[in-house]
Amino acid sequence: LIGPKPNRNRPFAFNPAMQRIDGIFGIDISRWDHPGDKLLDFPKINRAGFEYALIKLSDGATVKSHRLAGYWWRIDRPLAEKAGFLVGGYHFAYPRGTTALERRADALKQAQMAAMRYGKWQIGRLPLVLDLEVHPAPKWSPREITDWALTFLEEAERLTNQPPMIYSYANYFLKHMEPDLRMVKYPLWVAHYGVHLGAPAQI
Repeated sequence: LIGPKPNRNRPFAFNPAMQRIDGIFGIDISRWDHPGDKLLDFPKINRAGFEYALIKLSDGATVKSHRLAGYWWRIDRPLAEKAGFLVGGYHFAYPRGTTALERRADALKQAQMAAMRYGKWQIGRLPLVLDLEVHPAPKWSPREITDWALTFLEEAERLTNQPPMIYSYANYFLKHMEPDLRMVKYPLWVAHYGVHLGAPAQI
């Protein structure tokens, strides 16, 4: 990680007005943003200065998690679009497999799960996102995780007609993945948890 150590006393990144930078602000939405199954007020969120929404649409962890993600995707997506948001969806990855063939089959399956809900990319939509945060067990090598991610990304691109984005945090990229030129075509979204946006993480 390059850059100054985060100052935990500075404002968190929950409100654009609290940030001393210019830019386009968006929100990340999942079922955890619906306590008590309460609907989000997307017009109010839009008026607060947020212009895009990345909504969880699928989950590779369990059947229940995947079902719940789909339930809220079908509710949140049209409401966000109606309120004027640019909308995209993300898949929470849970890589599995003990052999190369099993890992490849799993990556293809999860990409197909996500693409089935996302559909074909269209102008005005944000790309599908691969949310890669879980380190598989038993421990995989950086090459194995990178190959899994590439298999997912290539299959999702084939099915959606658009290169997906890949999301993770800096230490995951640095410790658990291997540099590969095939990754260059996929936009990178680096998580920067709970710190002021004026000092972004670099990898």
